[in-house]
Amino acid sequence: MLNHLPNNVEENTIIVSFDVVSLYTNIPHKYGIEAINYWIEKYKTELPSRINKEIILIEGLRFILQNNYFMFDNQMYRQKSGTAMGTKVAPTYANLVMGYLEIQMYQRSQRKFGHLFYKFLMKNWKRYLDDCFILLNHSSDMLIEFKDLLNEINENIQFTMEYNSNQLPFLDILIIKNGTNIETDIFYKPTDSKQYLHVIQNILGSIYNIT
Repeated sequence: MLNHLPNNVEENTIIVSFDVVSLYTNIPHKYGIEAINYWIEKYKTELPSRINKEIILIEGLRFILQNNYFMFDNQMYRQKSGTAMGTKVAPTYANLVMGYLEIQMYQRSQRKFGHLFYKFLMKNWKRYLDDCFILLNHSSDMLIEFKDLLNEINENIQFTMEYNSNQLPFLDILIIKNGTNIETDIFYKPTDSKQYLHVIQNILGSIYNIT
């Protein structure tokens, strides 16, 4: 992320971050499979010939999505929406869904805000799974319109937004705008106790003879 941040911005630039509300559990199965189909068709030449798209990929994914069972209070439940956060497929699945949603975001932004904003968005929009970031030198009214555009793509995948003219945390970075300069610092959540885990403390203790 540090490598993507510019050293200087325009004075009226706003620091903006977006986050999806409970992404894993809110991806509709239909939309998720539509997204995976999109990427398979886009990169179908990358698939080994021995892999059958419909049987192994799509039906396999559908089976995983529709058979997430868990026990709570001695009752067995099946998760009907989204994907279980503990499955191995979940991060890749969610990432591909977000990538597909971004394609739709670019297309809609071009129609709504014009080609210049579309090109700006393509160059400056950054994402880590469902955490999104951009430096915008547009009005706050346009910012609200852009957030509404994001939330209109799929009614189940909804974004929250934070923005500030001076500083804003993103992931573990505190991004600071000092005049027209961009500076960074480490961001700690208020609940961070800044303590080593016991296992790390034991390892350090054995190396440096610390008790």
